[in-house]
Amino acid sequence: EDKELQDAHLFGLIRPNAVKRRRPRAGGNTSRLATYTYTVRSVGKTETVCQRAFASLHGISIGRVRRIAKASATAICAPKDKRGQHRTRPLVTSASTKMQIEAHIRSFPVIKSHYSKQRRKYLSPLLSIAEMHRLYIDKYEQGADKPSVSYSCYAKVFNTKFNLGFGQPHTDTCPTCEKLKNELASADVCRLATIKNEQKEHLHTAEQFYNSLRLNTSLAKQDTSVQTLTFDFQQNLPLPHLPVGDMFYMQQLWMYIFGIHSCSDNQVKMYCWPETLAKRGSDEVVSCLHHSLCIVPEGVTTLFLFSDGCPGQNKNSNVMHYLYTLVHTGKFSKITHVFPVRGHSFLPNDRDFGRTEMKKRKQERIYTCEQWMEVIRKARIRKPFEVVACNNTMFLDWSAHFSQFFKKVVKDNTKRPLHISRARVIEYSNAHPTEVWIRYVPEGEWYKFSIVKRNATPHLPEPANAKKYTAAVPLKDKKIKDLR
Repeated sequence: EDKELQDAHLFGLIRPNAVKRRRPRAGGNTSRLATYTYTVRSVGKTETVCQRAFASLHGISIGRVRRIAKASATAICAPKDKRGQHRTRPLVTSASTKMQIEAHIRSFPVIKSHYSKQRRKYLSPLLSIAEMHRLYIDKYEQGADKPSVSYSCYAKVFNTKFNLGFGQPHTDTCPTCEKLKNELASADVCRLATIKNEQKEHLHTAEQFYNSLRLNTSLAKQDTSVQTLTFDFQQNLPLPHLPVGDMFYMQQLWMYIFGIHSCSDNQVKMYCWPETLAKRGSDEVVSCLHHSLCIVPEGVTTLFLFSDGCPGQNKNSNVMHYLYTLVHTGKFSKITHVFPVRGHSFLPNDRDFGRTEMKKRKQERIYTCEQWMEVIRKARIRKPFEVVACNNTMFLDWSAHFSQFFKKVVKDNTKRPLHISRARVIEYSNAHPTEVWIRYVPEGEWYKFSIVKRNATPHLPEPANAKKYTAAVPLKDKKIKDLR
């Protein structure tokens, strides 16, 4: 990467030689100082090549080769890199200013998406590059008639030195779609038809999720014994929410929102709690589902669930054990849990959360969870969202309770292991009470697994004996300092 190191390496491969024969010229002057021998090293050997081959092998221009060769005839070391050292640009951004911009960008708290690649991090959704540039001017150049750091300069540092986004997305773009799109752009004629067929098949698989959601929504509206629910987490809401620039530099307290949408009557429950009350893992998901399913009408026997495939929340053994137990104890006769293809997971919950986001933009100051809950409650005028203010007695330690009934390692009769991360459909039914049926392709073959330990009889826990939290969830020291 260092040009001077590259030039030093090339300098050592060029050897100047005295000119052996010169043509007679008027005045006896000649511009040629030496002839040059160009060498390359390969497997312990040194080979002599021509100038053009030397340039081609190293991927550099003929002009650069000539400059280094000329220096080898008159100097004992490679020439210094003098690019960018002229005085014709007095307004160029200095290295110290760029370092100050980088330090300013690093001063903002970042969060990681539970979906995105680990290298990608996210700033507050209330920020933008323009807002960050304004905050930079306020902090370092307040009162200046003409700021020395322009928006374009700040944006260039942000885009070239950092891998940051704004907000925390619920889903990534589909990696398969991106891969096929790139392959189509560079494919030859022979491969084009194959890639298009693969793309068509992938989109058909993704569309099957939405077809199933539409079909079972229609079924739930016509048949009172069927209930279709979708559920997901909303993007965290900050506390406090203030139009103050200093808030962007500090870690804030988060309020979590878990939404359950009933597709038959369009009713929505929003479960809300601060991060000091509970976390947002699989135990919390099961606790909210249990609270909602306990009040399902008695006549409902068939339940369809649709959610994204986040492994730490919705798609894991804890949720599987809970749904199996509901069927095993007679709450439902059949439960089907359907998962989308990654990147194709738009749910009715996303529309609900969108209404909340629109309402949030109109709020200047929010100090408490109760104020946020009032905003959520008023986000939809017709059939307002039902907001549930969670307390620590609601959250149970389901994973610890179920560990006494269910196997840790599950295999079918052919010793094939259960891969819940690859599941597209999971079915629990009293028609096969000892087995869980799984499809890895939406309309593919059923794989049957016995997940209960021998002689075990799963049941739901007693709330008084299975509390997950007996004290507040501790915060990090830096966050406590910022909140104070």
